[in-house]
Amino acid sequence: MWSAIQKVIPIGENLQRRGVTQEAKCIRCGELESEAHIFFKCDFAKKVWQQFNLSPTVDIASQTRLKAVLVTSRTNCCLPPLGVTTNILPWIFWSLWTARNTLIFEKKTYTVEDTAIRGIKLAREWIQAEPAPHASSVRARRGITNRPRLETTHRSSTDITSCKTDAAWDKKTNTAGISWIIEDLPRSIDLRGVMVQQNVSSPLVAEALAVREALQTASSLSVTHLRMYSDNQTLIRAINEKLFEKEIYGILNDIEAFFSLFVDLVFFYLPRAENGHADALAKYILRNPNHVMDRPMG
Repeated sequence: MWSAIQKVIPIGENLQRRGVTQEAKCIRCGELESEAHIFFKCDFAKKVWQQFNLSPTVDIASQTRLKAVLVTSRTNCCLPPLGVTTNILPWIFWSLWTARNTLIFEKKTYTVEDTAIRGIKLAREWIQAEPAPHASSVRARRGITNRPRLETTHRSSTDITSCKTDAAWDKKTNTAGISWIIEDLPRSIDLRGVMVQQNVSSPLVAEALAVREALQTASSLSVTHLRMYSDNQTLIRAINEKLFEKEIYGILNDIEAFFSLFVDLVFFYLPRAENGHADALAKYILRNPNHVMDRPMG
């Protein structure tokens, strides 16, 4: 799926663009072989999708961007009696892809029913083999000492979703207070989160951790179009220009992994004077690590 989103999957259109081959036609129908064609537009793919009863329904004929479909499909589920409780779309994509490769390289044809059944079988196997990890164990592996505390208030609605982050760092204890403010205005939500992090080696690391936690929170809210703001120019430049900052290399990899969860994710530098609320939250939680917020601050 990552390869398809990045347009490096070896299909006709991509191979032709790189000069690897002159042939860019779908082996089944002769149309231009693109990501959208393989997974949505080809008659074979359409018939496979018709085997599934998804809620909410997916309008296959209108799909052209794979990334957008993956993001919006996070709430899709199969209706009974298929017995699949997780998002089955990645498994349908995988089954379509392997059926295509089998036809090309082994001259073996899978029927529409075989392809659909394989997707269901793989999804069921995944559910059985990969039980959801306990949230506390995941956070423990990341070195997080306490759970984020969130507070929600309602605001007027516009068409922008934005997030401002900041961090305060104590050099003596290597402790950081991090904060994020998500203004999910389409749903009239103003959500503020704070967290205390131990063993933080520098202000830059603290700022990067704030961005990572904010992205995790935004993805859990099913936000699809997000504008991220930080007052740390070094961090924003490292993210936008894919610079290999040794100090935050691992965190940058985590941040980059979140790109596939959003249809549109853009990072901006915000002058410190315009980031006062997030700054106040970060400093407050650093001074009062055990305090639970019960009202908006800033």
